[in-house]
Amino acid sequence: MIKDAADRLEALKGLLVIQLEVGMWMRLHRLDDVDGAREFLGRWFVNASKRGLANEDSMSALTQHIFTSAAILAAFADISSGTTQLVALHDALERFCSGAVDKQLAIGSLLHDPKTGFASTLLPELDAHALEAALTGVLTKRTRRSQLEDALHLAERGEEIPKDWEVFCSPLGQSLHGKLTKPNWRKQIKRAIPNYQACSHCWCRYPAQELNQFQSQRIGHCVQCKKYSLDIEP
Repeated sequence: MIKDAADRLEALKGLLVIQLEVGMWMRLHRLDDVDGAREFLGRWFVNASKRGLANEDSMSALTQHIFTSAAILAAFADISSGTTQLVALHDALERFCSGAVDKQLAIGSLLHDPKTGFASTLLPELDAHALEAALTGVLTKRTRRSQLEDALHLAERGEEIPKDWEVFCSPLGQSLHGKLTKPNWRKQIKRAIPNYQACSHCWCRYPAQELNQFQSQRIGHCVQCKKYSLDIEP
């Protein structure tokens, strides 16, 4: 039903809300599967947020669920890799909002009371301020998109690009950073064509693994021409 409603936005929003509420209720209260519910919440958040369905003119149930889910997932984030997870959550929220996230919209959409929804069942120790603090923590982390955009501006000016930015922490990111610091980087790296799932240099379609990397890390690395395409579109 969600797939069939791709071109009917109001119906799509409603179906995504139903999918979350029924899916979480079944896992938490029928199956008593907290780990399964947490995993389901993460998958749902990624799938729902990538569709760019935010509507700043009105408060929708979907908007509330998206920002509250981001806060819950942030509260779950492992301390050892917390920055990476928070950056990924902020990235997803930018996709939902089709651009920079309005903090007032985000905090205003949040279901603050942990007892409302699923937060208290997933994380019984949460207090009334925990979700807002978690969401604020997400919004303070610079997204991969903004990091890549800043890196390109620094490269264009011939200035040093910090290698400790989160976007450069993965093996793919480290490889990109190495190319950006070369004098001929413009021959190897360019801004990706918007909404294009192929190399922006030679136009070869990305295989599954490279496409997944492109969509998750915003860095496209072509297996044919070995060049990089950076997705810096909201």
